[in-house]
Amino acid sequence: MGRIIFKSEEVEKKLHEIFSFCHENRIDLTIESIELSSYEIRRQEDFDLKQFLQQEHFDMEIYITDDSEIRIGLQRVFEDEEVTFGYFYEAMNTALVGEVVENKQFLSPRFFLVYVDCDLNVLEKLDEQEYSINQLWGDTEIDVSIAQGLTSFGIRLSLDGNYDKYYPPVVSEDTFIQIKTNRDLDLRIFEDIVQSYIFELQSAFSLNLQRVTRITGLEYYDDDDRTDSPKRTQKMRPLLNGKG
Repeated sequence: MGRIIFKSEEVEKKLHEIFSFCHENRIDLTIESIELSSYEIRRQEDFDLKQFLQQEHFDMEIYITDDSEIRIGLQRVFEDEEVTFGYFYEAMNTALVGEVVENKQFLSPRFFLVYVDCDLNVLEKLDEQEYSINQLWGDTEIDVSIAQGLTSFGIRLSLDGNYDKYYPPVVSEDTFIQIKTNRDLDLRIFEDIVQSYIFELQSAFSLNLQRVTRITGLEYYDDDDRTDSPKRTQKMRPLLNGKG
C-alpha cells in the first residue's frame, strides 16, 4: 500500500490551505486519484486532513510537488480544469486580494488580467516563449504573457457568485493579457503596459487583441474551419515605455 509524500513541509502546508479554500467554497479538488471534495469527506464534520494524508491505504505512493497536476472543479463549470499545484495556489491567493472590474479586468497590486478577444487560430500556432516578455518597465520588473482558462479572474467570479448555469465562471477559451510585477503598481501603469503589449503582438505576429467585456456564454466552432500554417519565426521586441 502507498502513502502521500510531500516534497517539503511548505508544499504540505499549501495543500492544507488549498483544501480549506476549496472546502469552504464548494470547489471540487482532485490530486492524482484522490478526490478531496467527495461527498464522503464533505459530510464528515470532524474530517482531519492531516490524519487522512498520513494513512497508507493508497494504491501507490503519491509524490506531491508544486509541479504536480491537480483538477479543479468550480461551480457550474462543465469540465474540471487541470493545472499545476503551484499555479492554483498562486491563483487562489491572488484572487483573494484582487477584484474583477466590470467583467473586463482583474486588478490586484502586483497582478493584472485583461480579458481579450483574438484569433485563437493564430494564437495556438505560437509558442508561449514567443509571446512572453520579461523586462524592466522603469525600475519595475514585469512579466507579460497570455493566459487562458482558469485564472484568478474566474476564481474571483466564483467567489463573488457572479455565474449561473448558463454563464459559468470559467471556460477554456477565456483569454487574458496577464501582467505580473515585483512591486505594487497603480492602474495607470498597468494600462500603459497593456497598450504597449497589444501593439507589439500586432507588429510581430499580426495577432490582434481586442479588449472586450467577458463573453460568458459558450461558443462552439468547427475544428474543420481551422487552417494550418507554419509557425512564425518573428520575435517580439521589448515593450516601449513612453510615447511611440
